[in-house]
Amino acid sequence: MEWLSRWIMPVLDRDWRDWSSETRSELKELVEVEMRRREMRRRRGREFGVFKVNLRRAKVQQKLDPSAEHGVTKFSDLTPAEFRRNFLWLKRLRLPSNAQKAPILPTDDLPTDFDWRDYCVVTGVKDQVIL
Repeated sequence: MEWLSRWIMPVLDRDWRDWSSETRSELKELVEVEMRRREMRRRRGREFGVFKVNLRRAKVQQKLDPSAEHGVTKFSDLTPAEFRRNFLWLKRLRLPSNAQKAPILPTDDLPTDFDWRDYCVVTGVKDQVIL
């Protein structure tokens, strides 16, 4: 309330202390609503900036890999750090000390192309809608 009495009230009326408590409360509420609106506009401007950067990144990725579809998703207004914090919350898996000592398997008879979808083991990609 100090900022209200220090900055807003003197501009409006020198005798603002004589106003009814109801009038002061209404004014305080109006000022708080305006402050929230300004904060929302500031946040939207920041999110739009992040969105533009991510859209540019998607265009670059699309050129690098034309077989995939890169574009706008529900994550497009998140920074990489926000995405990690909100969606990649799993901690790193600690492997045993001998995990790197797995035997090398033969790769001579591997097919040139293999898609698990052909065997109905997995489905196509989900949640990648281009708007």
